[in-house]
Amino acid sequence: MSDLSVFFAQNVAGEVTEEVAVSARFRNKDGSAVLWKLRSMTEDENEQCRKAATRRVKGKNGQYTQETNTEDYLANLVSSSVVFPDLKNPDLQRSYGVLGAESLLRKMLLPGEYVELVQHVQRLNGFDQDVNELVEQVKKLIQEGDGEANYAYYALHELRILPHELTAMSRRERAAIYAMIDVRVEQERKERKKMKK
Repeated sequence: MSDLSVFFAQNVAGEVTEEVAVSARFRNKDGSAVLWKLRSMTEDENEQCRKAATRRVKGKNGQYTQETNTEDYLANLVSSSVVFPDLKNPDLQRSYGVLGAESLLRKMLLPGEYVELVQHVQRLNGFDQDVNELVEQVKKLIQEGDGEANYAYYALHELRILPHELTAMSRRERAAIYAMIDVRVEQERKERKKMKK
């Protein structure tokens, strides 16, 4: 068994940085492509990016739900990961006639360049696992009866609670939801049993 101290903050590799050529259109004096400096971020920073892209939306029956705009979330994620060029620099923003780092990126880059940058940032932050692999992993967890996965499945399909909303809840809130799900499932089981008689 490994020593627990390998997980202590002082023993973990810090922020990961990487330099990439996002576009050949930005050139140094010697004609070489300018390298953009990207950095990894913490889950706390990622959550701030997600929250900034999440809005309350009035749904059916007047109930409000949380809805995350994926494009805004990705723009926040990318702008937070770019160290150089300084996307918050007012002179740089003014030169493109925009306000805000996210708007600047969309104005500076061609669509293909923007997608390339998004892919670099996602990989740097650990989002490079193939979606199909993740789908299979989640299916397997549900089929094998993993408690958390099954509660999330039920919460999504029966209560319309998205997985990220469920995980954002406090432990006490999640425990209450799980207990309510258990009670409801048991009631439904009893009703089905009565109907069979």
